[in-house]
Amino acid sequence: MYTAAAMGLINQALADTTIMPPPVYATGEDVAIVWIHGMDCETDGYTTFASEIQAQGALEGQKIWVGLPQFPLNAPEPILIDHYVSQTLKKLTEAGFTGDNILIAGHSLGGVMAQNYANKNTDTIKGQILMGSVLLRGNHSINDDGTTHFDYDVPTLTLGGTKDGLLRVSRLTEAYWHSQVNVEAAQENMFPIYALEGTSHMSYMTGAAPSAVRKRDLKPDLDDETARKSFGSAIIEFIYQVVNEDFSTEIKNDSKTVLKGLLEGIEMEGSYQLKPPCYGHETENPRVPTCFHGNPWTEEYTQNMMGGTFDNTNVSVVNDDNYHRVDSVDPVHLPSVTTTCDKNASEPCELKTITVSENIY
Repeated sequence: MYTAAAMGLINQALADTTIMPPPVYATGEDVAIVWIHGMDCETDGYTTFASEIQAQGALEGQKIWVGLPQFPLNAPEPILIDHYVSQTLKKLTEAGFTGDNILIAGHSLGGVMAQNYANKNTDTIKGQILMGSVLLRGNHSINDDGTTHFDYDVPTLTLGGTKDGLLRVSRLTEAYWHSQVNVEAAQENMFPIYALEGTSHMSYMTGAAPSAVRKRDLKPDLDDETARKSFGSAIIEFIYQVVNEDFSTEIKNDSKTVLKGLLEGIEMEGSYQLKPPCYGHETENPRVPTCFHGNPWTEEYTQNMMGGTFDNTNVSVVNDDNYHRVDSVDPVHLPSVTTTCDKNASEPCELKTITVSENIY
């Protein structure tokens, strides 16, 4: 039950809900987007981007309605979101929206609230758009064959930028690896990442940035109008896929190029956020697809860099790195050399070593 004061805040906020009908020239099926704002953000800050999406949609045969509820104290609250979404949909219907093509969008903290709501209301929400926010790690797991499975039923488009000071591009890259590099075949293209070079946390908004964003966000390299057009085109493609339930093709994007360096970095790191470390009982970990055997960077490069190479080119070092907790004492996991080579060997000889690594975050 809500207190009288709480209900007063709710009623005032619902009175401030912004309803944006599609352009008068738009034709086609109705599509509704319920847009959840970020922390300390005003809904007015999103109307320019929403209008861009509506205009692009109209050119592609989409009649896009947008509803932007303003939460009390500008804070998207999980205990209130059910009420706000349902009331916003009611207002959209009263304004003329028909049909069941309903998506939810969320920016920043609003994206966290939106995704929790969407997955609990799959009978209503057909698709989701996240801006400066990603699906939480608890929404995916690793299959027995090593691929990523999303324990999530709502197709989701994630928009992100390289100059976002709150949702760092490294976190976006991790999300890209799970949703596009490592995702199981059955879920291919259902959780696309659209990474745009030079865009920030404020690239989805106009007006003054909230204090937390002012303190932490980075200065964008790409102007806001160009960013909105680019992000908007991805949203229109995604809406088409959602409405037609057709995810057979990948949304046009340059994310692979934009994220290439960081993607190679987290793979070479053997990031624990991609797969867990094996941490076997024996020093030599099992080689299985569900966990990382060891650190690829150490295995391929570090040993030769630290130990050097041999004057005799017939002798080479082959390293087997293994992830273990370095404070483990039962058993103790120690590096070792498992073969020998004569320094004057006239035939190829591999000096095999075992090393132990632990990533600390």
